[in-house]
Amino acid sequence: DIPLDISVQPGKYFEIIKVIVSIKDINDNIPTFPENPLQRYLSEASVPGTRITISTPIDADSPAFGVQMYRQITGFDEFELEVTNNTDGTVTLSLVLKKELDREVKEFYQVEVIAFDGKETGSVNINIQVRDVNDNNPEFENQTYETFVPENMPKFSTIITVTARDPDAGPNGDITYS
Repeated sequence: DIPLDISVQPGKYFEIIKVIVSIKDINDNIPTFPENPLQRYLSEASVPGTRITISTPIDADSPAFGVQMYRQITGFDEFELEVTNNTDGTVTLSLVLKKELDREVKEFYQVEVIAFDGKETGSVNINIQVRDVNDNNPEFENQTYETFVPENMPKFSTIITVTARDPDAGPNGDITYS
């Protein structure tokens, strides 16, 4: 409510009329996440229970038409949306890691979360890049190698070539032979 004093001079006398203007809100704004998409990084060594915090959306409507519900749209068993109603009336949104990650199996997740205000929905995409740890041993192509060397082979000749592979990424996958 906005109180106003309006001055009126209908004749030769001046009069003040008190008016109260009431503005009624309607649900005409979409909940908007401040950062969209969100880019987050998790180590594949992250333990279940690790949280990724999501900024809450802004809804310019009055609290009566504010966000009423949140939902994780894109489903992965590895992540679950957690909504915490704080004592000060605010909400904390988090994606909680439910299962161990393995970058060599899946290195990227995109999770979509929506906010619903009773009429409108706003969404945010959370892009999660899984960072590698050195958790794999190099493996040779074969478990054993067998070769024959003629007795008259010159010194420093190559007698066999072996190859190993490490599925870790970047420097974690570099192999040194000795």
